[in-house]
Amino acid sequence: EQEQICREQGYDQWLARCLRFQATLHREEGAYDKARLLHEQDEQICRQRKDDDGLARALDDSAITYMAVGAFNQAASSWKECESLCRRLGLIQRLQHCLSVRGRLLRQMGQSHEALKLHQEEELICRKDGDQGGLQSSPGNQSLVLLDPTIIECPFQFRHSPEQTSL
Repeated sequence: EQEQICREQGYDQWLARCLRFQATLHREEGAYDKARLLHEQDEQICRQRKDDDGLARALDDSAITYMAVGAFNQAASSWKECESLCRRLGLIQRLQHCLSVRGRLLRQMGQSHEALKLHQEEELICRKDGDQGGLQSSPGNQSLVLLDPTIIECPFQFRHSPEQTSL
């Protein structure tokens, strides 16, 4: 009913929010296709209105839905666009969130170097902003990335000389 009223009255900002809430409900119920359609409408309205703050929220929610269905590349893309908007708008807390979730996703996708960079930036933001909760999770996220053997590059070459038989 709220959606219909917003459409009839031309309340696009409220319509976008309504669609976002509906999409979240559908996602929670497992109706991912319906959620995805609602997210697309939400994003479209925000883009038409040039509502970058609303678009950042819509992209974040959309990425969560993509994650739920295993569409990791689309989720990463949505969070990257959200990250860009947050940087431009100065939305520091949402930027920290985007860096955190995209970093965790990239680690799962095997992109450890990029994930580590994001988590390090996340930590810097948390320190600057005084976000104690973020400071608890960011180093943990970094340590999970560092457990990946491909992330550590040893600057030394260890070679066993054929002449050397014992130490």
